[in-house]
Amino acid sequence: MKKLFALAITLAMATSAYAHEIWIELHGNEARAYYGHLDRDVREVSPGRLDRIIAPKTAYINAAGETSPLPVSFEQDHIALTLPSTLSPGDSLAIIHHNGPVYVKNGIGTHWIMSARYTSSGVEPIAEHLELDIIPTGDPGAFRVVFEGEALTNAKVRLTHQSGWSMHRVSDQDGIVRFPALPWEGLYMVYAKHLVERKGSRERTLTDGSTEIIEHDQRGFITTLTFSVAEEL
Repeated sequence: MKKLFALAITLAMATSAYAHEIWIELHGNEARAYYGHLDRDVREVSPGRLDRIIAPKTAYINAAGETSPLPVSFEQDHIALTLPSTLSPGDSLAIIHHNGPVYVKNGIGTHWIMSARYTSSGVEPIAEHLELDIIPTGDPGAFRVVFEGEALTNAKVRLTHQSGWSMHRVSDQDGIVRFPALPWEGLYMVYAKHLVERKGSRERTLTDGSTEIIEHDQRGFITTLTFSVAEEL
């Protein structure tokens, strides 16, 4: 009975972990990465679940695709990213959480990569950077989902406003999803998730700075793209 109870807790923790998302908000000259649920206004804290984000990779990506890492500091309810300059059109920010554990369900181990990007415009195209990426197409409300550089068809994509409003779409054969005109000012987030069967092993960093080798049967990817709209329609 104790073993079954412990297994139930483990599976619940796994579901809770990869059901979360990371997203980036811009506050003045500082970018802040949050871990939780934007649509429910849930932001995990430290000490607590925010501590699951260990040694994330960060990048400032200019319109040409050139990248530079961003200094980070861990705060009580977010991860602060220090920006080298104001974002120009076509520039973006990224954070990647790749040091999570392998979650086992029904005998299948999945290693999840959680990533987030921010751009000042949800229209201006940006350079691809992530394995699972979401790119504005240049048309308002339209985004292209790519996986490892190729269009991802039939991807389930969610658009969320900071108020909690959400809308769902599925990408077409070109990886494109189209949402109607964005009606409100404020922060929007586009969310996509993808799972691929891929056995392998990788090294991950632990909270104490040491490393371990983990083995997985699948790789899961969760990516968000956030941007702000200045005026309501």
